[in-house]
Amino acid sequence: MSSRINFGNRTFTQRELEIATAEFDEANLLGRGSYGSVYKAIIDDGNSVVAVKVLHGESIQSLRNYKRECQILSGIKHRNLVRMIGFAWSLQFKAIVLAYVGNGSLEQHLYPNGSEIGNCNLKLRDRLGIAIDVAHGLEYIHEYCSDQVIHCDLKPQNVLLDTDMVAHVADFGVGKLILADKLREHVSTTDFLRGSIGYIPPEYGQGIEVST
Repeated sequence: MSSRINFGNRTFTQRELEIATAEFDEANLLGRGSYGSVYKAIIDDGNSVVAVKVLHGESIQSLRNYKRECQILSGIKHRNLVRMIGFAWSLQFKAIVLAYVGNGSLEQHLYPNGSEIGNCNLKLRDRLGIAIDVAHGLEYIHEYCSDQVIHCDLKPQNVLLDTDMVAHVADFGVGKLILADKLREHVSTTDFLRGSIGYIPPEYGQGIEVST
């Protein structure tokens, strides 16, 4: 993989993001995933709040996930998908800068403080609105992108909510970018199984075509 890369978005330096996150202070940590940690950050002289996903390690798979997420996010724009603002890329440091969605994940609302679902305080209209938002986001990446995208890891943890309870699908690191000239029925899961145990569609786990 080349040390020079361009996804058509704003570029940041490691030092800029260190300053923006107060040296990646634990107080700004929003969460940790399989290949990166996400921090709340302030950029543009304090005028913008963003989320910074910092890559863990330098494994081949982590680098592939990072590059794939940048490629996918730089090519999509929809109110129900998390928005990419920019990225940082150097031999020692790699990160993605995303729009900050500040009301937690759907998982946190379904299981507040790690409790059972019976303690969920989401109202019926909120649940319905979230489901519709997610469906709209998926419809866009499945049907209306010039290069179709399959998320491959849709789960409550990867659905972020803003203060108006609008849902934004996030975390495209294991997503599949389908070339515009390649029919979806020819895309299979034979390369490797993507997604999280418990949320992988049954037909996907059986080696049939990618669905969501």
